[in-house]
Amino acid sequence: FPMGDFEQGNGYRVVYGGVITFPPDENHDYARNAVGGLVTWMKDKISSKGEPYLSMGIYLGKDRQGDMQSTVIQVIDRQMMKRCREALEPKGGIKSYAWFRCGEVYEYLDRELNERSIYTAYDMTKTGTCQKQGR
Repeated sequence: FPMGDFEQGNGYRVVYGGVITFPPDENHDYARNAVGGLVTWMKDKISSKGEPYLSMGIYLGKDRQGDMQSTVIQVIDRQMMKRCREALEPKGGIKSYAWFRCGEVYEYLDRELNERSIYTAYDMTKTGTCQKQGR
């Protein structure tokens, strides 16, 4: 509600994890994405331009056929990198769930020539945690 005018809305589904794409509109020239899921790993990396960034693996859940789905989120803003490390880094068997506000998706081929996706995140909201149950 950018103008502060509150309107009634109806929700038709709830999404706990996955990718929601918002197409271009009158205010945006490109598609935007919301990506939510379980942060499974986190790694500091250096881009081809020599700039540091944070890379995170996100488990999105299972598709309709029951296959596990995952993607990679990268963060290039240093303040957000710090926020993500502090709030989301897996520690002591505890992993975090989060939603990320992202721009367009970047598609690439991995070493086995499988198509993969990377999203660049510009904001993040932690939504919960889970603890791995040991044997």
